[in-house]
Amino acid sequence: MVIPATLDRPVMFLHIPKTAGTSFISTLRNIFGQNRLVRLVSIDESTPGEIGRLLSERPGDLACLTGHVPFHMIAPWQARCTIFTVLRHPIARVMSLFRFIQRRPPSEQQRLGLQTGFTFNEFITSRHPELFAQIHDGMTRMLCGDPDLNTPDSPKFWNVVPSPQITQAALLTLDSIDFGLAEDMNNTMQVVRGAWGIPYDLDIGHENVTNPTGTAPDIECSLEIVSCNAMDLALYQHATGLFASRRSWLDAKLGAATGHSVIHAPFLGENVAIGNIPGLQGFHEVEPDDFAWLDSEQPARIHFDLAAPAARIRLYGYAIHKEYPVDEIVIGVNGTQVATHVCRVESPWFTLETDPVALRHPFNVLSIRPPYFVPVRYVNPDTRDPRSLSIALAKVAFEP
Repeated sequence: MVIPATLDRPVMFLHIPKTAGTSFISTLRNIFGQNRLVRLVSIDESTPGEIGRLLSERPGDLACLTGHVPFHMIAPWQARCTIFTVLRHPIARVMSLFRFIQRRPPSEQQRLGLQTGFTFNEFITSRHPELFAQIHDGMTRMLCGDPDLNTPDSPKFWNVVPSPQITQAALLTLDSIDFGLAEDMNNTMQVVRGAWGIPYDLDIGHENVTNPTGTAPDIECSLEIVSCNAMDLALYQHATGLFASRRSWLDAKLGAATGHSVIHAPFLGENVAIGNIPGLQGFHEVEPDDFAWLDSEQPARIHFDLAAPAARIRLYGYAIHKEYPVDEIVIGVNGTQVATHVCRVESPWFTLETDPVALRHPFNVLSIRPPYFVPVRYVNPDTRDPRSLSIALAKVAFEP
């Protein structure tokens, strides 16, 4: 069975495109702390060496690696990391890819050999290697461990005849790693908690959603996708049974291995940048200015363990506008509201400090509830940012 992740055994998230991976990466970023997560962007023959270098050079602070990395590039390092992936029903996955490319700029569509306003038939019959690999059994290609299925120069890459051996190889990979299902993210989060020893609830993100209305594809599109994904359909069918049995086994382990990799463990008097804090929930990605906005769709929490019976908590933050009522921010510790004092540093920057608060072991939950969220377009009419924001945190400190 899969060994729970620890500080010296980071998680490797094998991100199969269009499987709700972008949302899951936001969860990983909050669990481990953004500065302890590395995204592998350019995937080529040098990637296995880059993974090995990162594992060797950052053994203490590297908690997670992620990227569109096929399993054959990760396999040499499987003993040194905990591998996780998410599967999605092949029809939903390919339709999500189609809708995603429809929304891309014309220059990106042209790079993929498609013209603006391209049809589904032009998409599904594309011979562009990047699209072809994802349209034709993309999950099996990523998991089977055969480099030829991810190398356009190989005749095997273009062979779309279903192979039981290749499908079985992908299923054996699943049996050796942690995985979840995009169609069952509630239980996927429970599997993550059990496998990695996370003792708090995980939010389910909804980033990069390509079909917010949930409309189903027409029957012709579905049949075309089925004809291109026989191996993925067989893989997914077997994976659902494996997932159910794995879910039952991990129920007994839930929260059994609380570790500093998933809970913030600061020292008294230490100012810690938000990007270095694990155990977050309800935060967006850290901005270039080194602060992270609270997510309007999830409650903001920081799970922490402090070797002290009591402390004052100091938050260094930034507000969406200068008149934002930061004195109305509600701070709670372990479900109890605590009194706070606000100091305007240089508006819209501020410092918020609590009265002394009693702490418990093995961990505590700091909750942050702003009075309201503001659509960014109300503050900056020229923005393309669709979010609603309130405050952002830059640093957190626990004082004697």
